[in-house]
Amino acid sequence: MIRSVAALVLGVAGAIVARAETYGRHERVGVQAGLGIEIVGRLDPAATASTLRARDVKYFNRQGGMWVRFTVDNGGVLPGSRLRVERPVLKDQKVRQRDGSVEHRPLVELPLCVGRTRIDVQLSLSDRYSYTAPLTLGAPDVARLGAVDTAREFTIEPACSAAS
Repeated sequence: MIRSVAALVLGVAGAIVARAETYGRHERVGVQAGLGIEIVGRLDPAATASTLRARDVKYFNRQGGMWVRFTVDNGGVLPGSRLRVERPVLKDQKVRQRDGSVEHRPLVELPLCVGRTRIDVQLSLSDRYSYTAPLTLGAPDVARLGAVDTAREFTIEPACSAAS
């Protein structure tokens, strides 16, 4: 009886491990979980937070709360390479720059599709034009996805349904 239970538990654990995805250092990520556009995301288990490159960031008030409007650009030249997004601001982060100035970075929540996994991610919006990838997923969000093999890239295409 004990051997049967142990075999069953090990079998279930093996099946879970077999289904776990291994992602590459860079992956294509669907912004707004399949409803928007795809951008390149860097999965960085060493980063403390997740950050998104955003253009034309504008704060505004809606229904008594602070919101932000911004554009996500995947760098393509064809129509549909930009997505205009409006989200409530969860927090206004103040980041001191090297020159002593303070940069305001809104923190918003946005649904993303990485592989076959849809996750809601809190993203700091920033002018990240000096970075290669427009999105960095930090340790808390990478942990929700699974293993990352930094020697691999673009291993799993985003495949989340709009309802997932």
